[in-house]
Amino acid sequence: MTAPGGRLIIPNFLSSIWETPYLEAFMDWPLIYRTQSEIEEFASDIDPTGIDEQRFSTDATGHIGYLTVTKR
Repeated sequence: MTAPGGRLIIPNFLSSIWETPYLEAFMDWPLIYRTQSEIEEFASDIDPTGIDEQRFSTDATGHIGYLTVTKR
């Protein structure tokens, strides 16, 4: 549903966060943690001919992974 040249950005917490016990126990914030490859799999259902660019990046702390897919 993205316009040509448009970007889809999918964020997800990475599984390498050492603060996980704190987030879940004290903040009652259960999250779904994924690896880089699991996050990149989100684009596997998209027709590759419709993708101009796909890249993975993280935030400054390395806690959140971002999959950015740009439509052709």
